[in-house]
Amino acid sequence: MSFPMEPSREGDDSVSPPKPAEQPYIVAFQVYGTRVSVTVPRAELIPTVIDQLPPDATPCEGQPGDPQFSLEIGEDGRYSVALNGRVLNPPQSLEGALGGLRRELFFHSVDHARDRLVVSAAAVAHEGRAILLPGPSMAGKTTLAVALVRAGAVYYADDWTLLDREGLVHPLPTLLYIKNKEKVSAESLGGITGDRPIKVGLIANIRFRVGAHWDPRELTNAEGMMLLLQNVYGMDEPGFAMEAARQAAAEAVVIDSERDDASEAASRLLEIVSGQTA
Repeated sequence: MSFPMEPSREGDDSVSPPKPAEQPYIVAFQVYGTRVSVTVPRAELIPTVIDQLPPDATPCEGQPGDPQFSLEIGEDGRYSVALNGRVLNPPQSLEGALGGLRRELFFHSVDHARDRLVVSAAAVAHEGRAILLPGPSMAGKTTLAVALVRAGAVYYADDWTLLDREGLVHPLPTLLYIKNKEKVSAESLGGITGDRPIKVGLIANIRFRVGAHWDPRELTNAEGMMLLLQNVYGMDEPGFAMEAARQAAAEAVVIDSERDDASEAASRLLEIVSGQTA
């Protein structure tokens, strides 16, 4: 994948080499059906900025009206990040600004996705079917996803599950955060990461409560669809979102339950999918 490294064509067309800070360069990309441009102050920073783009970004031609992020350098040599001229992060070191740019680009892409439905859900796969665990942040999704990976499930996503129009789950494997430890990969847990779209086999609305007993209640497919829509990050294309959620839930088992021990819950979830695919 190759991104253009042309300088922006603003002002004087002189062929003499411009000063790095006077003529910014633009990197344009498309991700999840939305276009974004990033203005870069110096050519040598372009490869580093490209490294901050969302995982599925591909190069494209920028268009007027596209959201315009910019990495800006001040007279003191510190960097800031702006969107359409509005400063998002205060001046800081280059490393800090790049981290801020990476976060801003990622969340912009999931909040404004047009050909993917981005759901706040962990996702793993078992016997060729996805298990979705929708829910808000701090709901215990990662703890249960880790237990599932350790039990043999294939890792797909932690908190940003991607669904296409057909309801298929696409991999977005970020590092997993284990409480009181650093973020880790699925491979470090003895697991593997999914690399292809798959159908949803189970949508599980699971809530952690100390002392809770596993007692799942089966829900309808329509309720499964609503569980997904209640946990989306953005709905710039409502019709697309409704169809993606409907398709995802159409053939899935949908359950609601509390849990205590994550390992026990993981085993029960895998049993449900195994029974469905038998």
